Amino acid sequence: MMHDLAPGVAATGRSTTAQLDRLLSALRGSVTNIGGLLLMLAAIAGLFTLLIPASFPRMTTLQAMMFQLPELGLLSLAMTIPLISGGINLAIVATANLAGLLMAWMLTALMPQDASGTTLALWLLGALAAGLLLCTIVGLVTGWLVAVVGVHPILVTLGTMTLLHGLSIYYTRGRTLSGFPDALLIVSNQTISGIPISFVLFVIVAILAHVLLTRTPLGIRIHMIGSNLEATRYSGVNTRRTLVLVYLISSLLSWLEMR
Repeated sequence: MMHDLAPGVAATGRSTTAQLDRLLSALRGSVTNIGGLLLMLAAIAGLFTLLIPASFPRMTTLQAMMFQLPELGLLSLAMTIPLISGGINLAIVATANLAGLLMAWMLTALMPQDASGTTLALWLLGALAAGLLLCTIVGLVTGWLVAVVGVHPILVTLGTMTLLHGLSIYYTRGRTLSGFPDALLIVSNQTISGIPISFVLFVIVAILAHVLLTRTPLGIRIHMIGSNLEATRYSGVNTRRTLVLVYLISSLLSWLEMR
């Protein structure tokens, strides 16, 4: 029996090695794709400059875009990592919303209205930590259901999205939340040399995500799982742990989005 299995195991090993080589080549070649994206961006900017020359080519337009881009950009990163692994995370928006509501509840209902200085800073850090803990739990539970229990990612994240949306609606009752500390509003709208802090955060996170996916063993394993889960498992990779990390990272990126 072992003699019969040996050729199959060897063939699987050769197949996995070939797939890994193709992945590494694709990752190395992805840098050239950036040039094409930059050319497309320049073409779009030139087109809008020609169409609306009176309002588009202005610093205020660029600054407004930099204020709006981080939210969509971080959510895109949160979705990209599960997609590369061959899965999906439909709950990223619901996770970010509930984490933001938890933070809002702590800062508007629990924090003393006269809090200032060190007390205010501690409450802000506590609210951020609570949101981080919530997103960590959501990511770990989602990853466990996908990787260990074996439920399809669409079903898991659809159920998670529905549950988190229900909790958010139950808390807000459709009301608009207000009464946030002035310090929090100032920080969220602050700029550095005209560049929003939120955009700087997004650029840093995007660079770190790029390094993670293209320059680390975890990133290579994520690409391998997305290419062929079974071959990756037979090659000795702990696919369960990797998938749990995939959904954990996705949820943590959702937490950064609600910053």
